[in-house]
Amino acid sequence: MFHALDQLAAQGVRHRDIKPDNFGIQRRKDRTWQLKLFDFSLTDASDRDVKAGTRGYLDPFLGSMRRAHYDDHAERYAAAVTLHEMASGERPLWGEGQLDPLTNESAELHVATELFEPALREGLTAFFQRALHRDTEQRFDTLRQMWDVWREVFRAADATAPATTPSTVGASSDDPEEARDRAAAAAGPTTPLDAAGLSPRAVSVAGQLGATTVGELLDIQPYAISKARGAGALVRKELNRRRKQWATALRPAAPYAPPRRQASDAGAPQQAAPGSDETRILSIDDMAALLVPEPGRKGSHRVDVVRLTLGLPLDDGGLSPLGAWPVQARIADHLGIKQTSVSRHHRNEIRRWTEADWLAPVRTELTEIVEAVGRVMTADEAAAELRARHGAGADAPARTLARALAVVRAAADAETAERQDEDPAGPHEPRFAVHRRGDTVLLAAESLPGADDPSPRELADYAALLGQAAERLARQDPLPGRGEVLRALRSVPAPDGLAPLADTRLVSLAAATAPAVAATPRLELYPRDLSLERAVRISQAGAGVRRDRGITVAELVARLRARFPGLDLVSSPREPTHVELLDALEGARFDLVYDDEAEKFFPRTPESRGPWSSTGALTSYQPPTPVTRADRQDPHGPLRERLTAVAERGGFLALTVKPNAFAGAAETVTAAFPVEAVDLSDVFLTAFHALAAEKGQDWQKVLRADSLSTPGSIKPGLASFVRVVWQRVEQAVLARADAPRTVLFLHDAGLVARYWDEGGHAFLVRLQNAARRPADAPHGLWLLCTVETRAQEPKLDGRTVEVIGGDGERAHLDQEFLDTLRVPAGTG
Repeated sequence: MFHALDQLAAQGVRHRDIKPDNFGIQRRKDRTWQLKLFDFSLTDASDRDVKAGTRGYLDPFLGSMRRAHYDDHAERYAAAVTLHEMASGERPLWGEGQLDPLTNESAELHVATELFEPALREGLTAFFQRALHRDTEQRFDTLRQMWDVWREVFRAADATAPATTPSTVGASSDDPEEARDRAAAAAGPTTPLDAAGLSPRAVSVAGQLGATTVGELLDIQPYAISKARGAGALVRKELNRRRKQWATALRPAAPYAPPRRQASDAGAPQQAAPGSDETRILSIDDMAALLVPEPGRKGSHRVDVVRLTLGLPLDDGGLSPLGAWPVQARIADHLGIKQTSVSRHHRNEIRRWTEADWLAPVRTELTEIVEAVGRVMTADEAAAELRARHGAGADAPARTLARALAVVRAAADAETAERQDEDPAGPHEPRFAVHRRGDTVLLAAESLPGADDPSPRELADYAALLGQAAERLARQDPLPGRGEVLRALRSVPAPDGLAPLADTRLVSLAAATAPAVAATPRLELYPRDLSLERAVRISQAGAGVRRDRGITVAELVARLRARFPGLDLVSSPREPTHVELLDALEGARFDLVYDDEAEKFFPRTPESRGPWSSTGALTSYQPPTPVTRADRQDPHGPLRERLTAVAERGGFLALTVKPNAFAGAAETVTAAFPVEAVDLSDVFLTAFHALAAEKGQDWQKVLRADSLSTPGSIKPGLASFVRVVWQRVEQAVLARADAPRTVLFLHDAGLVARYWDEGGHAFLVRLQNAARRPADAPHGLWLLCTVETRAQEPKLDGRTVEVIGGDGERAHLDQEFLDTLRVPAGTG
């Protein structure tokens, strides 16, 4: 694109309508692809015509006193918007799309930062903030300068070293390739690809294939990599090379699996045969069963106390009513006994756990786990690691985690228990300690005598501070990328003597310590209750759906889960329905429809309306109209559904009709949709009559003054009256929107144009902006306008009605559509 614009600039030509619709891809004879720029119909437009072009890509600051003519800055502005849309799928917005930045200094630029590739996020954000700046002196001076900075964004990303892991945290290298080779050699199946030595380009392509870890990449066949969309030859070669390297290193033979128990042995854990050297690995289910004591005498609460203390799941399939790691006071209240009884039973069990031979190696293993991850971790993390090492039965994940947490608690209680001086085992020094920080339970390694290691309390405090930082980061809008996350977490002061944590461990610890926060495989932080619409938008789950294949609900959910694995909406047993996903896709601006028969989402089928022609204020070629099977049966159904949805959603909408369809259009629309019709001419004249009577003015004199005036040249005395009338009209109109969610439908509004400069324009703009703001009244505002052609901008007697977002705030009603609205329900 830059090359094409550079060639045009060399010839002294401005395209004047740069946008994605004017680019195509052509396949050369050598089977390579080339970008093509077409539609040069506006190159001869006068520089004085600052409205020629397409709204959304046209520089909004043209037409000011400083920029009365089209210039090179406007050409580069359109190029920047096009690049932004290619990088994110959306155009940038000024003032959330609700304000005109030329007349409103408060309108700020909103760049779709969280939709950019994580490795490019910071560079692209800075690029677009400069390229689209409201002050041209702050923008790029030349196309060449803009081009150089664009390429530098990608060069900087290519030179970025991979995130560090516990295996690579101590190593450093100025050469990114050397750092990547070292990271690849140290990677394991669970290593995130961002930390495994792949370039950002390769990580991006792997993500499109559904792989975020080394193990997931190994599950993708080489032929799928060779056909990856958007991947160049170098990226495909890199992915296949690393995949082969990891397959050789990590999958030389089938992994060892502990011998399975037969169904008849499921009642109790089995020990190794006498004289055998085999040490069988106890599963999580085995160990949880060993923790519960035998039933005691009648009326004893011992078993209930132990099960509640450990948070063991119920036998009927549910979870413990008190959750994991409850305090003794809650257990006593739940059972209706004294806390001293709970404490006594707990102490007795700790003594039993301390003496259990099978639990001793688990305590040692837990100590090693805590040391390996940087000396501090949450109990949930420790439970997940034990679950991965020991395996478990095919129960629900939440119940399996509860049993693993029970084992962690028993091991921690036994490890940290105080022993009597006469204990035959000798003095016992706990190897780790347990600390609570809010609702989070932390395991922290004890410092060795004479060492400078931080104490467990210092480690727990540090983890809690990381969790607080994670909560702040997850609440940001847009969500921060890896670089910002790491900088913020590194700024949290670590205790003296603590070795620096790896990038991967730093982010995972921060997320684990903040219960409402989760981390992505790309080391981003996000809230677990992220809305479905925002998750779809950020993950771009609806992008790239092929018309011949479609995408199922399960496949869409898998895309969401790959980007946001800890999202509540996709990690709970109930996954989003196709109806919920359809709403989210629509809100995220993905034009997909759901086919009930195929049970898949498909892109809407486009229908061309005619040739291209660019004239006047915007390109007149309308976007392809979506056509579905239902649409062909009822061609007016989509428009009817859209108007119904707009009435529900609110906002501003200009309804355009041709002059031959104007008669009766207002009554027809009012009868068909939930709107409050307002005859603006009637309201205006009623207010004017009342004001004239108050001031003692003869009405015939007012009419004579009006007849001697023309739009734009109103008699001064009449103008002063009219301004007051518009204030009263606004009050009267808003009074009809007192009911919640009222949509006002203004028709016969020609007086707005006649008294445009005397308050009519300001009246209309205030109502438009109020309708665009969800918290203000009216909830919605519809305005009936006449046009000569359906592609013409909405106008009131020659005055242009401002709409935002192109066709998003206007709809054309043709005669046939109005006729269908007039047909009574149930008739043919």
